[in-house]
Amino acid sequence: MTNHHWSFSVSEPRRQLGTQQLVLVKDFTATALALSELPAALLQQLGGGEPVPGAPKAVLGPGTAFAVSAPVQT
Repeated sequence: MTNHHWSFSVSEPRRQLGTQQLVLVKDFTATALALSELPAALLQQLGGGEPVPGAPKAVLGPGTAFAVSAPVQT
């Protein structure tokens, strides 16, 4: 982590949890991955007009700088 003095080990929690794989993601990435599970009432449309089904979604917000994340489906 470049903006803080914290350090951590992936191998130790993986060992304690008894799992072969442990994936760590940033908070905005985790939120972007959860967008499809959120009810429409919790989403805020930017810009005018009516929402377009299937249109891209993004997570925006303050962090150590302005943070943005968006899930990309392939």
